Parts: sequence; C-alpha cells; structure tokens
Amino acid sequence: MPVYGDLLEKYRPEVEFLAEKTGLEIDSVYIFQKVLDGIKTRAGLPEILPLPSWANDAEFIERVIKLHNALHASFIDIFLDSIGGWHHDQIVARFDEAIQNTTNHKMILYSSHDTNLMTLGRLLNLTYLKDHLPDFASYVSLELHEINDNFTVQIWFHPNLNESRIELGIPGCPQPCMFSQFSQLAPRVTTGQWKAKCSGPDPSVDTRCTLYGSIAGALVVFIILILGALLSVLWSCLAYRNKYNRLSDPERHKLLN
Repeated sequence: MPVYGDLLEKYRPEVEFLAEKTGLEIDSVYIFQKVLDGIKTRAGLPEILPLPSWANDAEFIERVIKLHNALHASFIDIFLDSIGGWHHDQIVARFDEAIQNTTNHKMILYSSHDTNLMTLGRLLNLTYLKDHLPDFASYVSLELHEINDNFTVQIWFHPNLNESRIELGIPGCPQPCMFSQFSQLAPRVTTGQWKAKCSGPDPSVDTRCTLYGSIAGALVVFIILILGALLSVLWSCLAYRNKYNRLSDPERHKLLN
C-alpha cells in the first residue's frame, strides 16, 4: 500500500541512521519496525542479548521506544475501524452472552500480540494503552460487574509480573461505565465482515449464484407485471365490447323515453 511508503519517508533520517549502524537495507516499514523491535527487546534483556555499543545508551533507547510506539500507532490507525471494530465486537458479544445467561464461562482468556492491545487502546481511547505497546507478560483485563441489576465494565492493565495492575480510564464512558454505553463506543465489525475486508469475499461462495438469482428474480417480477398489464387490457376490452354490444342492439333500446 502506498501509505506504507509514506510512513517510511516520514522517518527517513531515523531509517538512514539505523541502516548505517546495522548494515541492513531498510527498504520497507516491516524491516524498519523489526529493527526497532529488536533494539527494544534487547534493551530489556541486557544479560541475555546485550545491545551493541552504539545502541547501548539510555537516551537513545528511550527515543527508539517512542519511535516504535508511534510507528505502530500509525500502522494501527490505517485499519483501526475494521480491526478494532472486530476486537470490540468480540468483547461485546462475550459480555452479552454472560448478561443473557447463554454461557457458563466465568472467564475467557486470549493470547494476543502487543499490537492487539494497542489497537483496543486506540479504538476505545484508553489511557496509556492508546499510545504505548505493552511489554512482555503484560495483560489487559476486561471485567463485567453486576450491581443492583445494572451491568458495568472495568478495564485493568497489568504492565508486568512485578507490578500491581492499574485501572484504565475510558474517556467515552465515565465511571461507572455502563455496559449499554460501552457497547456503543465504536461500530462493531463481525468476523465475516472482517474476513471480507482482509481477504476479500469467500472464494467458496460462488457469487454467480447471487447474480443469477437476482436476475431471475427481476425477470419473474417483470413477467408478473407484464401479465398483469395484459390481463388488465383484456378485461378493459371485454368490458367495452359488452357495453358496445348492448348499445348497438336495437332490441335493447327503449321504445319510448
């Protein structure tokens, strides 16, 4: 997509610097983000994967992390409505099943990428998560609570295994965030709609059937209209003919007025 090339040009100075230092040909945003991700990952594992001397600087690492977050935010925003809408649909659907008592699940666990969580953060405008990719071993907890027959939603973020979780604010749904309001925060995208958006129409479905069916249906309606018109004309002709015969038959005329 052309927009990917635009992103690469946006960060051209950083791309050229990293290409020179790593010796890699960074000719796509995919390679660019791989380099940034590698630096960020190694910065968190200095004993196992130490950084090269040119990257082993706290200020430089901080700039890389900010750049990494900004680049992924730009990626996500390209498809935010569709991908984010699908994430939102899955969450709302599972909550709705619990409310309607159509499931016996007490908890549903998903293994996700950091970009999935950032997508959710950007779609719902969640504090912190909308601008930051979570680190390894992080999790996001979406909780449904019932209080006095009212259902509310809370979202908690656990940055890593050694810290307490924090509640994320939902600007579009002030506390207590009612489920009815939460479900309307963003348009929902079903799995079928997402697959069609991502991969195109299902190849197993022959679209010719739909086309031919539509044409056949239109022809049937057209034929019915034609038959109706012909019957109407025939009825009118018979009525006029009977009236004419009555008027033209002298035996039917009164002798005196």
